[in-house]
Amino acid sequence: MPCRSGLVPEVRDEAADALRRARAEPAAILERLGTPGGPGWEALSADPETAAMAHLAIGLAATELNELVVARRHFGDARTIAARAELPELIAEADLNLALVLANAGELEPALAQLDGALPAPTGSVAARVECQRALILQRLGRTDAALDAYRQGLAAMRQEGDRAGEAGVRMNRGLLYAYAGRFDAAHTELKRASRLYRECGQPLQAAYTSHNQGFVSAREGDLPGALRAYEGAARAMARLGVRQPGALLDYCETLLRANLIAEARQVGRLAVEELEAAGLETDLAEGR
Repeated sequence: MPCRSGLVPEVRDEAADALRRARAEPAAILERLGTPGGPGWEALSADPETAAMAHLAIGLAATELNELVVARRHFGDARTIAARAELPELIAEADLNLALVLANAGELEPALAQLDGALPAPTGSVAARVECQRALILQRLGRTDAALDAYRQGLAAMRQEGDRAGEAGVRMNRGLLYAYAGRFDAAHTELKRASRLYRECGQPLQAAYTSHNQGFVSAREGDLPGALRAYEGAARAMARLGVRQPGALLDYCETLLRANLIAEARQVGRLAVEELEAAGLETDLAEGR
């Protein structure tokens, strides 16, 4: 597409930057990009690649803020635009994130189908991310051995591609899987590596999630004061970034119950259910209820 007065390259760079930063600064990215059809979107929509990246950025930011309906709509718009313009990398990006949204909404089998049926034949870093996304869904389905095998394959591919943020994500999720299996030393090792990698990559929000998960492992092994400290520190870090994770309240509630703080646990549990229901996070909502 021809460029007018150099505008499209500038706007494309802005969209690409928003896409890179969407997970780390979700509230700021949503404010920056605004509403499709509003001021600034005429320039964004002038080029299919730019428009697809902008929709992806909004979808990622909305996912981090638990606005799943918004995220699903924008990932769908991104995929439609990318498919019409024959942009396979952006099609794959949309499909990967649609699978995550479906999984968060409790639609686990459709999420697997999204990975298996919608994506073009993935290669390189995309193939690695597909395998790791598959592992996360298998983990939520309780298929532990299959999940560990997928994580092992995905981690090897991530390291080969030099994708440190992707490696951190694998290690964070695998650390939780180890915690559920009672392998607490392995869980702490994975989470410490994940935290270091996220900080090196400049992703403070994901580092905060990892800190929360370290609290989860501490709670599982009986260190309740350590768990509560980790939860509170992670919540403060998320709040500084304008993010609230209602699913994290479930872990806080469970730890309060283990500490026999029943009234406090009931209050946190009620708040968790309200926020999870509002966000449409059906998988966690069932646990909350």
